[in-house]
Amino acid sequence: MDSDKLQRIDLLLERFFEGETSKAEEEELYAFFASGEVPERLRPYCSLFKYITDELPRELEAAEAGFTLPRRSRLRFLWRGLVALAAALLLGGLFLTRFLDRKPATSEPYAYCYIRRDGKTITDPALVRPVVEATLQQLALQKQQTDSLYRKAQDWQEQLLEAFPDPYARQAARQILNDNL
Repeated sequence: MDSDKLQRIDLLLERFFEGETSKAEEEELYAFFASGEVPERLRPYCSLFKYITDELPRELEAAEAGFTLPRRSRLRFLWRGLVALAAALLLGGLFLTRFLDRKPATSEPYAYCYIRRDGKTITDPALVRPVVEATLQQLALQKQQTDSLYRKAQDWQEQLLEAFPDPYARQAARQILNDNL
């Protein structure tokens, strides 16, 4: 037997055991091991390929022919499937009705707010609402004042920087102000 053919068989065996052979390459291996002209070092593979080509198809046919569910098992299987489907639908319906249509307990925006006055906690929304709204108004006013002061500070900063006649000095002063503010 020539060495090229043996090298090809070795390559095909390696690819066969890696699961990378095509149907045609496997047929080539089956034919080689069925030919009887197998070198001594490859003879242990003969029984494997003989089993794959002769015995395995018969075993698979026998297993497929003998595999049928009895009528009772088919009915039990169908019954279990229907019960599982009904349970899934029931759980899905419960989920949809319980969690998706949930409305808040109250539409009062200050229902869970509280204030402390003289060491006492007050949770009554009628008493809490005016205090919270007054606090929000004060915060809005303070934000407006802060924004106004910030704009004035920026204007003063620009006026100060314009006083520098040298552009390099102006840039250095702007850098110092930006780093420190």
